[in-house]
Amino acid sequence: MFCIWLQNARKTLGLTQKELAAHLKLSASTLGMYEQGRRRPSPKAKARLRLFFSRTEIGSPSTFLPGAPANRQFRQEVQASRH
Repeated sequence: MFCIWLQNARKTLGLTQKELAAHLKLSASTLGMYEQGRRRPSPKAKARLRLFFSRTEIGSPSTFLPGAPANRQFRQEVQASRH
């Protein structure tokens, strides 16, 4: 399940919910709901999750988050927020 994958992926990277949420431009509460299976990511959040994890050793969660790749503007926003 996506919620289990997300929690394990976050912990593997050594991130808190608050830290990962900041990278994804989400609230920690929203991320917590994803991890508990109480909420599903929006299309925009899915794109952010795919992009963020595709840049890690974990890789993109494409099995859980199918869809088109993140658009160019979004990729630039995420890149800028990481610096």
